[in-house]
Amino acid sequence: EHDEPILRHLTDITVDLTSSPMGFTLKFHFSPNEFFTDSVLTKIYRMNYSVNEKEPFILKVQKLSNV
Repeated sequence: EHDEPILRHLTDITVDLTSSPMGFTLKFHFSPNEFFTDSVLTKIYRMNYSVNEKEPFILKVQKLSNV
């Protein structure tokens, strides 16, 4: 309920994938509003991972970090 007024201005959400380092960027697009001046808010996620030499096709994610 608290976020509903600003979410009425949300017009689109886009994602950009990255491979090195593995991760993605979310972009939240807003129409002009009284809450903030930027029309796009960005959230970046990067993943740290390792490869086991004995089982190279099993991906073990160690940490998901917010940038």
